[in-house]
Amino acid sequence: MTDEKLNLFYQQIADTVIEMIPEKWTLVKLYAEMWDDFSTIYFYYFPDNGAEPVLSLSISRLFEVDRDEYTRLKRMLRKQIGQLQDEFMANSQEPWTNFTLWSNVKPGRPNMGLNQSRINEYTYQTTSKGEF
Repeated sequence: MTDEKLNLFYQQIADTVIEMIPEKWTLVKLYAEMWDDFSTIYFYYFPDNGAEPVLSLSISRLFEVDRDEYTRLKRMLRKQIGQLQDEFMANSQEPWTNFTLWSNVKPGRPNMGLNQSRINEYTYQTTSKGEF
């Protein structure tokens, strides 16, 4: 997969996230995890006014947004991230299981970062209290 095609996927994902945010923001962080039969996608953003970060799962409760439109955007985001993962596999690249994307807004200097990884094994220890 070319860098140009990859950047197009990332830009489409970022554009969808930005469209879901109902106010001005300074930083947004997206987390996606996709397995064969499981996926979770959410993001949080820092409002421009310095308020506490807002979790994407809370947006429709905290703001007056069109719920049908917000649901459509959530589905589009899931589809775009799934297409990105499919593209990796179609190009014989190591498929990832988790993916983070962040972007901040600086006048004249938008900044975007990315991290992808594959979780191969689960390792955890339980304490005597049964905690991880």
